[in-house]
Amino acid sequence: SMDEVKTYETHPTHSCEMLKAIPPIPDDVITIVKEHHEDNMSLGFPSHLKRSQCHPMAKLMAVANEFANRVVKNPHYPQMSIEQAIEDLLTFRIERLDADFLMALIEIFKIDIPKDFIKRKQV
Repeated sequence: SMDEVKTYETHPTHSCEMLKAIPPIPDDVITIVKEHHEDNMSLGFPSHLKRSQCHPMAKLMAVANEFANRVVKNPHYPQMSIEQAIEDLLTFRIERLDADFLMALIEIFKIDIPKDFIKRKQV
């Protein structure tokens, strides 16, 4: 439901509030947590930031989060193999995720990088 979506989209802000209450947590960590659902197209949340405005490690966390959502059993996605998850990210999330971190994920698992992805990355 829309109420569930609105509640879900507040979790980065609420998480930051909790982390700020723990003094040893560095500000960069709080920023990364807040921005891990932002994306390259300014369609993310909570702040709809442009790619250039996002912390680099938030971009990494976004790729890791999307990948984990697919390979770890959860109620929002069917559980996928590593190969299926990467194919799904390349098919449905390519424009919204950081290409360099997505390329690194592909290389970690020694999966052949699709030629059309390399072309898109170079643009």
